[in-house]
This record gives sequence, C-alpha cells and structure tokens, in this order.
Amino acid sequence: MKREEKAVSFFNRGFNCAQSVVLAHADLLDTCESELSGFAAGFGAGMGMVQSVCGAVSGAVMVIGSLLYREEDRASSKQLVYSRVNRLISRFGEEFRCLECIDLIGIDISTPEGMSRAEEEGVFRDRCEKYVAGACRILDEII
Repeated sequence: MKREEKAVSFFNRGFNCAQSVVLAHADLLDTCESELSGFAAGFGAGMGMVQSVCGAVSGAVMVIGSLLYREEDRASSKQLVYSRVNRLISRFGEEFRCLECIDLIGIDISTPEGMSRAEEEGVFRDRCEKYVAGACRILDEII
C-alpha cells in the first residue's frame, strides 16, 4: 500500500490529518506509533481546529524535521529541513491553491453548526482526504 493510501486509511479510521500523514511514515521514524500520534494530535484541523495551516502540511513538516534534522550537524541540517519545508509548502500551495484549512475546506468548523455542515456535506471525505494524500505524495517526492 502506498503511503498516501495508508494516510487516507488512518484518516478514515478517525486520526486527524496531521496524525494520518505522520503515521503513514512511521516505518521511517524512530518513534512508536502512539508517540507519533500524540506529537501530531494538536495539529489537526489547522492546529487545534483554528483552521490555520492545513494539518496534513503540518504533519509532513514534522516528518521532514524528524528525518532530516541531525543534532550533531545542527546548522546545515536545519538549512536542509528549511529547504525541504519550503519545497513542500510551495508545491502544496501550487496544487491546492492555498495552505489554510479554512480556505481549503471552505467551512468554519470551529462552531457546532459549521462542524455539522461539514459532516453533512462530506467535506472531510471529499476534500480533506485529497489534502492528506497530496501532502504524503509531495512529501515522498521531496524527502
């Protein structure tokens, strides 16, 4: 199963967008799945449902940092991380037109009414799944 399919599977099992992207890359990371899930938990729905930067993008940024940052080579590995994060953000923005959760899904889910509307309209299934899959695909192309 491709990582983007794994991520969508995690998402459909109730993990948030950030958790789904991170967990799809668990085999590459030196941390157990429960810890990875915990690290990413607050980044869903644009960071704690404030609908800022898409959680799938945040999850991908976490994977980049975990894979490429090396404490023993702090200065140059930080630059490598920043470079790859910039590529991720640029490509995601080109493909999906923006980075903000609120703009990507078009509904304010911070209210009970907005959340109900999003669920009724299948926003998470119809839109968020493609952002989760896209973030994984782009991430795998740049790491």
